[in-house]
Amino acid sequence: MSRRSGKVIYPSFYGRNVAKHAEKRYLRDQKTKEERLNDLRVSVASIMGHYTLSALRQQFEATEEQAQEVYRVEETTALWFKEMQQINGRELAMVTLAGLVEDVQPDSFWIPEVKGKTLEELNAMKDAAELTARVYCKAIKEVLGFGKEDMQKVFTTAKQLYKDSIDADGQKDSETDGEEAGV
Repeated sequence: MSRRSGKVIYPSFYGRNVAKHAEKRYLRDQKTKEERLNDLRVSVASIMGHYTLSALRQQFEATEEQAQEVYRVEETTALWFKEMQQINGRELAMVTLAGLVEDVQPDSFWIPEVKGKTLEELNAMKDAAELTARVYCKAIKEVLGFGKEDMQKVFTTAKQLYKDSIDADGQKDSETDGEEAGV
């Protein structure tokens, strides 16, 4: 504060540069809502994929080669789904994929849920988790020949591994309960 006027005196550059810097920060970090939702879907799929493969290795003692084959089939299935989605629309592609795994897909799967998300973000996470679960069900069925009970064990183990890693990291800010979602 200035002793004479009692006003706060800012550095001379403050008034000139603050607006420019704020605009640069906004433009640098700016993403559309769809881009943010897509990033969220990708992160959910990545988390679920990592822990699903870890569960296969831990619970069922799958070899590294088997895990790599499951991952390769998962990638192929994801590309197939993307093409189906572009040609026939998302709803028809999801129905087609569901038909391929209906005999092995568990009744519920886990969602790595983070507190503080909007309803739209939670729906995007659920959608991504459902798609990822179906894609991994198809891959695991094709490579390892698992049935519905084994598939449920895989997802339960993956959920537990995820919870354990969050607890081990001590990340209570992004506490996750791994909400169960019905298919």
